[in-house]
Amino acid sequence: MRLFHVLGTLVAVGGVISSYFLFFIVAIKPKFATTMSKVAPVVSFQIWVGLFVIGITGIMLLQGRSWVTDSFFFQIKKILIVVVVLNGVFLNLYVTPKMKELAPEWAERTERVKKFEKIAGISGVISVIGWLGVEIISILFL
Repeated sequence: MRLFHVLGTLVAVGGVISSYFLFFIVAIKPKFATTMSKVAPVVSFQIWVGLFVIGITGIMLLQGRSWVTDSFFFQIKKILIVVVVLNGVFLNLYVTPKMKELAPEWAERTERVKKFEKIAGISGVISVIGWLGVEIISILFL
């Protein structure tokens, strides 16, 4: 079961890091915005699949291990997971569709694109920090 949990983590965190990397490339080379808008839903699906696998295997791994669920670090991890999931919903419902909408005008660096970049960038940072926080807590304390 632990193997599937680790594989789910690799799938999800890999998707998070690759999507952030792709967004960084678009910031440097705006001509790739259309490509990013097409790739984003696929990477998003990858992240949700990984998160689903992590959730199912995590629940199974915790059965009969109350010492883990009662720990301070596990409580922090749960809070970070809630933040990551809520941020993921925001990314799926707002950022990905908006990216598709703004892709044609990305090269012109319009005001709408600049505002969107800030919002998407902040959400991306929250996602990366949240995921890395969960992983660091898992590796070091649980």
